[in-house]
Amino acid sequence: MSLLTVEGLYNYDNTLFDWFNVPEGLVKQIAIDAILMRTRELEILYPDLTYMKNRIKIWSNKYQNNWKKLYDTTVLEYNPIENYDRMEDWTDIDIEKGSNFRSNDINNTVGNVITESGSITEQNTAFNDGLKDHAKNITSNNTTNNGTEYTQENGQDSSQRDLKHTKIGRAHGNIGVTTSQQMIQSERDLVVFNLYDIIAESFVENFCLMVY
Repeated sequence: MSLLTVEGLYNYDNTLFDWFNVPEGLVKQIAIDAILMRTRELEILYPDLTYMKNRIKIWSNKYQNNWKKLYDTTVLEYNPIENYDRMEDWTDIDIEKGSNFRSNDINNTVGNVITESGSITEQNTAFNDGLKDHAKNITSNNTTNNGTEYTQENGQDSSQRDLKHTKIGRAHGNIGVTTSQQMIQSERDLVVFNLYDIIAESFVENFCLMVY
């Protein structure tokens, strides 16, 4: 009795994976090839082509976010022999203060001098006084106004200036909890991780009968 495999169904109709979706960054055909290679001798769970295509679409959409996050870890840039990397930013504030004292004395002499001197003689003749003359002398004296105006201006000007300096720094390296050799070995273990194999294994779990 012959078994219907994924590869057999794909060879019958190569649109089998048309609704299969992978995250941006992955190559869809590589994922398909990994699935075909992994399922070569396994019997397919759903032999109906249309139904199988729809199930593949549902399955790939379900794991889309998981695969995307796994993919993101494969493109991170880092130094494999550093286990400490921190970015810091801080602000230094310098305060500058200053003052300026000023004093002005102003003396102004003001004066208003009016001088008037002289005499005026008034002579009147009364008809009923036997034509006697009466004379009246009026003497005016000078008037003098003098004065001094004194003005003093005092004041102090003060100022303050805040200078802010923002700095950014990075601290990184090996803090000593792990040796460089251990980190190198961890990097080697990570290198063998393959997301396409993860996808193929998930396909087997969902669409194949685990009978060899």
